[in-house]
Amino acid sequence: MKRKLIFGLALVLALTGITLGILVVVTAHDSANNLSPLAASASMGAVLLILVYSRLRKADQADRE
Repeated sequence: MKRKLIFGLALVLALTGITLGILVVVTAHDSANNLSPLAASASMGAVLLILVYSRLRKADQADRE
């Protein structure tokens, strides 16, 4: 249960960061300086999601063995 909660929270944060990054890229064309913080949060959200997912997969494999 705790793992599912952590994974769900990481998924929500990652998707929020990715969505904000995409929205900023689509809507703001005037300055590249405005794009960098949200683009960085989008990429960090994706990295966080991948890391949490791989940790959960390893933990599930260890539980099965």
